[in-house]
Amino acid sequence: MSFIKINAFGETNVGLVRKNNEDYLTYFEPGSAEVTEAFGRLYIVADGVGGAATGEVASKFAALKVLHTYYSQPGLNPWQRIKAGMKHANEALVTYIRQNAQARMATTMTAAAVNGDQMTVVNVGDSRAYLLRDGVIRQITQDHNLVNEMIRNGVLTEEQAKTAKVKNQLTSSLGGHEVFKADVFMETLMPGDRVLLCSDGFCRYAEDPQIVKKFMQTGTPEQIVNNCIQYARNSGGQDNITVIAME
Repeated sequence: MSFIKINAFGETNVGLVRKNNEDYLTYFEPGSAEVTEAFGRLYIVADGVGGAATGEVASKFAALKVLHTYYSQPGLNPWQRIKAGMKHANEALVTYIRQNAQARMATTMTAAAVNGDQMTVVNVGDSRAYLLRDGVIRQITQDHNLVNEMIRNGVLTEEQAKTAKVKNQLTSSLGGHEVFKADVFMETLMPGDRVLLCSDGFCRYAEDPQIVKKFMQTGTPEQIVNNCIQYARNSGGQDNITVIAME
């Protein structure tokens, strides 16, 4: 197995409007070579939905459930472990909502597992993953929201989508749907690659991939994250902002 050294940093910020932070991030980089070889590293960004404390609970619960499941299922490959954790989290959230009559309590999630030079990205909702390679930026994930579905189906153009009122209506989430949609993407990493995971608190202000590229192409992961968060705050900070950068 080919190994690529990874330097990563993540941070979350409440923004300028919300009173509480419904985003959650976590990542695990094993200290032992044996665990790293067997499981790899896992990075997660989750964006809770529901307001008050419910979104906070959903995002943290789901992220930690996926993290635990990922490192306790050695017989499965990375995407199966991530999706198994998502399934467990979704079932628990849906059951809790049904039993407690919670109107809204859900979360988006983008998880990236790095095993050697192989990266597996699984996403539900509209938190994103980007890859910068040789000066070319690419969005790995596809947003699970109504406007993006309409673009893919030819109902809206990308220009029309910029002013669409249904822009943030999710079509898949953990807790919001009894059956959720999760996309899986596989990438072979190369030296010099940079990866960014983010909640829509950042990418809502960086719809143009060239804006994302500008932040990703210079600085350390910590500097990239801080610059992305500051950009979102300077742009209005309407939502919570969470970013993980890897190189």
